[in-house]
Amino acid sequence: KLSGARLFHELKLMLEEKKAVACIKRMRHFRILRAIHPSLILKPYLELLLDEVDKVLGWYRLLYLEPRARAWLLYFLVLANGFSEDEEAALTARLNLTVRLRREFSLLRRQLTEVLYQLKTWRYRKGSPSELAFILGTVPVEGVLYLMAKSRDEDMRKHLSKFLTKYRDQNPDISGRDLKEMGVEPGPLYGLILRRVKAAYLDGEAPCRADQVELARKLAADPSWAGIDDLRPRKPA
Repeated sequence: KLSGARLFHELKLMLEEKKAVACIKRMRHFRILRAIHPSLILKPYLELLLDEVDKVLGWYRLLYLEPRARAWLLYFLVLANGFSEDEEAALTARLNLTVRLRREFSLLRRQLTEVLYQLKTWRYRKGSPSELAFILGTVPVEGVLYLMAKSRDEDMRKHLSKFLTKYRDQNPDISGRDLKEMGVEPGPLYGLILRRVKAAYLDGEAPCRADQVELARKLAADPSWAGIDDLRPRKPA
C-alpha cells in the first residue's frame, strides 16, 4: 500500500547497507520482492550474481577511489537482470523513479549490452589497453563493476580492474592549448589528434610529453598519418 516513492526510498537505503545482499534474500524469503513487483524474482543464478557484486563492491570500496560507487544502482541492475523494456518501465514506474533516474537506468542497461559485445570482440582480437579504455570510457563506475561481477573470465576481470585502477584516470601531458600553439585550427581535428595521442600514451608508445608533442606535430602536419582523416578546412580553389 506504500507509494512508489516511499518504496524506492526504503529500497535505496537498504541497498546501501553493508549487508544489502542478506537483506534482499530475506525479502525474497518473505515474498516482499514479488509484492513490490511480480517480475522481481530472485532466481538462483541472480543470488550468485548478487554475491559476486557484493565482493566486487567490497574490493572497490577498499581502494578509496573516486567516484564512489552507488551500491543501490549495482544491486538494482541485478534485480532487473533479464527484464524486457516493458518490465523495466513497469518497475521504474511502480517505484516512481524520477525521469532522470529512469533515463539513466535505461541507458545504462542498453549501454552494458553493447559494451559486453565490444569487450568480447576486443578480447578475441587481443586488443590494446587504449582500445579497452575507449570502450569503457563512457561507462559509469557502477557499470564496470557490474561487468566485473558478471564475468566468469578471470583475465577479463583483471583487465576491467586495471581499467578502474590505472587507465581510467590516465591522460597525456598535452592538451588543446598545445595544439593551438602548433597552429592547428580549432575543430574536430583537435579531438582526433588528442585521442590518437592518448592511445599512444596508454599503449606505451608515447610515454613522455616530448614524444606526445612530436606525435601531435606529425598528426597536425598530416592527419591522414596513423589513420586520421584530414578534417582541416580546405580553401576554395
